[in-house]
Amino acid sequence: MQNENNTIFDDVIRTIQERHPKLLLPLFNEVFHTNYDDNEPIYRLPEEYRKVVSKVIADSCNMVQNHVYHIEFQSTPDGNMVIRMLEYDFMIGLSKIENKDGNFRMKLPQSCIVYIRNTSHQECHAQMELELADQTTVLYKVPVVHMQNVSLDEIFEKKLYIYLPFYIMRYEKQYALIEQDEKKRAHFYQEYANILERLQVSLITDISLYRDLYDLMRKLVDYMLKKQVQLKEGVDNIMGGKVLPLPSDVLREAESRGIVKGEVIGKNKNIVSLTRKKYAKQMDVKSIADFMEEDETTIQKIVDIIENDPNASDDDIVAKVFLS
Repeated sequence: MQNENNTIFDDVIRTIQERHPKLLLPLFNEVFHTNYDDNEPIYRLPEEYRKVVSKVIADSCNMVQNHVYHIEFQSTPDGNMVIRMLEYDFMIGLSKIENKDGNFRMKLPQSCIVYIRNTSHQECHAQMELELADQTTVLYKVPVVHMQNVSLDEIFEKKLYIYLPFYIMRYEKQYALIEQDEKKRAHFYQEYANILERLQVSLITDISLYRDLYDLMRKLVDYMLKKQVQLKEGVDNIMGGKVLPLPSDVLREAESRGIVKGEVIGKNKNIVSLTRKKYAKQMDVKSIADFMEEDETTIQKIVDIIENDPNASDDDIVAKVFLS
């Protein structure tokens, strides 16, 4: 983002990029039709790229399976955006030209523009024609995403959690109207309560990510609603001091609501308990799975948690393995 007034938006993107880069994977899947899972390794732009783009600073440039992805998060419409994108992409491409048997090849990254604010422009692509010296014409084309068009259901179904901190911005032109209308305020508050509840359920096995997304949502709410005192106070009442659940808390709540039957939970806790005992006696994963006639993948997940956190309770492990 190049607008000096948008430093808070830069901070949010930078925080995500540094702490939770895997939040970009669902975005790549959605825009570029890839199929990366949550465990796919993702790497920040290598040093040789960074030196080349250091003067222009691209928002997000990452590598997955030797594919480079360049994302620009934009808060305001910019008629010259496609020119900037081309500049960035050429710099990135030039930094790693391949030479195969004397034939040089430059590969541009897969790029995308994401508008975080509502815009009247609804183009699906930004494009420019490039005319080469031999008068051959090449079409440079990058997809454009408008966050305002992505529903809350889509965000959770497709794990596009990276959009949630900016969700408050889709109502930007309606803040004054919402604040003055009791029914609209109630609906607005309910929507944010719904977001938090769904996020807790979706990220019950990743409390760190939940906390960071929660903090970033608060950061944007505080910034965007600073002139709407009553509206901000209502959202603060919903978000402020929200107790973050541990996996065991959700497990107990799920049982109390009848979402998960007690006998199922009891069986799963027994699997965890036996796995812990057998693993402590140095029995390998396959042997444990064979002994209990359970799926080896499930036993491996339990063992991984035990190795990483020996003090994890059986309830926590059940929640992470069987309710995730």
